Amino acid sequence: MIRWLLFLGLFLSVAFALSPAEEAKRQRRLFLEQSGGVHPGELFVALGEELYQSLEGNGKTMADCDFGKGPGVLEGAYAELPRYFPDTDRVEDLDTRIKSCLENVLGLTYGQDFGREEVVVLASYIATFSNEMPINVKLEHPKEKEMFAIGEKLWFWRAGQMDLSCAACHDRYPGRRIRLSPIRNPEQGLSDHWPGYTFSFDKMYTLEDRVNFCYDSIQIPHPEFYSEPHIALALYMRYRANGNLLDVPGFTR
Repeated sequence: MIRWLLFLGLFLSVAFALSPAEEAKRQRRLFLEQSGGVHPGELFVALGEELYQSLEGNGKTMADCDFGKGPGVLEGAYAELPRYFPDTDRVEDLDTRIKSCLENVLGLTYGQDFGREEVVVLASYIATFSNEMPINVKLEHPKEKEMFAIGEKLWFWRAGQMDLSCAACHDRYPGRRIRLSPIRNPEQGLSDHWPGYTFSFDKMYTLEDRVNFCYDSIQIPHPEFYSEPHIALALYMRYRANGNLLDVPGFTR
């Protein structure tokens, strides 16, 4: 018993000495060692690639979709999202842009021809074309600046029975933990590893899912997928993370 307690104390002292980014890398390394070096997220990326190449409608394919670099150009596109798109006259994150392209370019219907799972695997695939690239979100268009201001307000907005905000945890307590999960602020990589594989649920999630997890955990009704609050928060977080290298598909508990 004493030996076990000493081991536990040593483990906690080492674990809590690590930064959130280092702890995430440590957990990822241990899991990959135990799984033979296979990143489960790559399986979802492969599904996304297959779907990207097979979807069609209106005589168009996914290669006719523009994610910011021109139709069919995926290299570096995710690193600059969210951004303003003239064809929809709105700022869109990756999830929303995928939905817009499938609906407006291919003529598909959400909830009938495709759904949330298809958006997630497509996002996972498209995001890999920006892996290890620096985040480079800009505030040039007036609607980008407007969306950033909304995101900033949402970041500091306190609500719910717990009277919490995003900033209450992520800006005030970066480097600490909630249970076993490290707390990061945007500059420390809060948004850099999404889409990411979460081994607790054996699923791939995007940044929109991650935001919903936070809202649920502090008992506030989360925004609808593809809605303005999601886009605004993503723009705010990723603008603060400019210069950080993307690590996708990510890997979390």
